[in-house]
Amino acid sequence: MLTCTLVLIRNWFTQAERARATALFLMSLSIGPLVANPISGLILTHANWRWMFVIEAIPGILWTLVWIWAIADRPEEAAWLDPQQRAELVARLEAEKARIAPPSGHWLSTLWHPAVLMLALYNFLALMAEWGVGFWLPTVLKETGLSIGMVGLLAALPSLLGIVTMQAVAASSDRRHERKWHMIGATAVSGLAHVALPFVGGSTLAIVVCLTIGIAAFPGRFGPFWTLPSEVLPVSVIGVGIGLINGAGNLGGAVGPWFFGVVKTQTGSFSLALTVAGVSLILSSLVALPIRPRKAPSL
Repeated sequence: MLTCTLVLIRNWFTQAERARATALFLMSLSIGPLVANPISGLILTHANWRWMFVIEAIPGILWTLVWIWAIADRPEEAAWLDPQQRAELVARLEAEKARIAPPSGHWLSTLWHPAVLMLALYNFLALMAEWGVGFWLPTVLKETGLSIGMVGLLAALPSLLGIVTMQAVAASSDRRHERKWHMIGATAVSGLAHVALPFVGGSTLAIVVCLTIGIAAFPGRFGPFWTLPSEVLPVSVIGVGIGLINGAGNLGGAVGPWFFGVVKTQTGSFSLALTVAGVSLILSSLVALPIRPRKAPSL
């Protein structure tokens, strides 16, 4: 889904708008749990987990029908769009494409494109940390001595702040026509906040503050990061590159929670795992340093 949506965003939005468009789409990753968790709790209070899956699948199925009817792959295919607006948008998109060198070589060569490999490794390291921390966050907070009710409230706080961070960084990225440093900055701040955890002592407040900053800073990378492939890859193979980058990230997302569980089992705490997560985020920032995006076309 992510790969297809990012290609769709590229087909509809100019380069100067893509970080904000991507961030608005990916905001669903933060809003979804905020909405779904209370609903899941309500359903489980009156039914079993099987009914929870059935009931929560219905909105997605209904929205699929809306999507098929309302969404076109390209502006040229959107009959509902005003003809003048459609012509202007298509002209702007075509003008951008004309300023990009045409692709050369077989599409398989994209898999070995240096930028694809760096972004794939970056995404692996970053999501390994993010999913590890996110999956175990309620348990980490519970071990500080907080009540279950307070854990639920505080676990939602980073997601709320993350929505603000995501939109603010994306807007700045589009305004300055810059992607790489916005992405690296948000990732590095998240990493430093996690690395700081061993140095704050046993203070529950300090632990909560560090975790909140670390988790809330991370979504800031999404808009700039998922705009980068369209600025470093040939037009015809962007989907292939995004697929590889996304796949590497999903692999990291599988490794992260597993690693946290192993560390907890072996050491009795999450301290080492949280530190490793911070280091992984900082390393991912360093991996992205050599990336050289194309300059934004001047229209």
